[in-house]
Amino acid sequence: MRKNDRNTAGAAARSASGAGLIVYHCLQAAAILLALTIVAVTVYTVISRNFAKGKPVYTLPQKEPSAPDVLAVEDNIFSAIGRIRTFTADNQTVIVSIAFPYNREDVPFTEELVSKIMDFRNLTFTFFNSHSAEELRNIGEDAVKAELLGQYNGVLKLGRIPLLYFNDFMTLE
Repeated sequence: MRKNDRNTAGAAARSASGAGLIVYHCLQAAAILLALTIVAVTVYTVISRNFAKGKPVYTLPQKEPSAPDVLAVEDNIFSAIGRIRTFTADNQTVIVSIAFPYNREDVPFTEELVSKIMDFRNLTFTFFNSHSAEELRNIGEDAVKAELLGQYNGVLKLGRIPLLYFNDFMTLE
């Protein structure tokens, strides 16, 4: 290879790396501009909508929500455990929605119930995972409620749950 050919090859390589660097910087600038545009449009939209309605952009909450306001409760029924979908020991699907009465005026007990939601859910998962669908059919819904009620009350310190309701209780095969 001649010396002139080597110089041409080196110049071409430097030119290619220079072009790549220019493309990189252009893409970087475009990404920054896009991000700034998104932020600006979001801020403008939030501010203009609130001003158009005559509302301030941000207001402090009037009061901190209490536990019953946060929960999905109707009257004195605690239903914040929600719908649970789990499996039996023989891999049948079980769907259950559990609710129970409670005294909403008893704030410490209500707070304890809120703090134990995950415990209630885990106890329910463990119970159904340890029984087959056939065993559940044989013992019946009332016995399932009684067993879960005993386990729920076992984790409570400030009060007791009097009875459980199943809004849904089905085994899918």
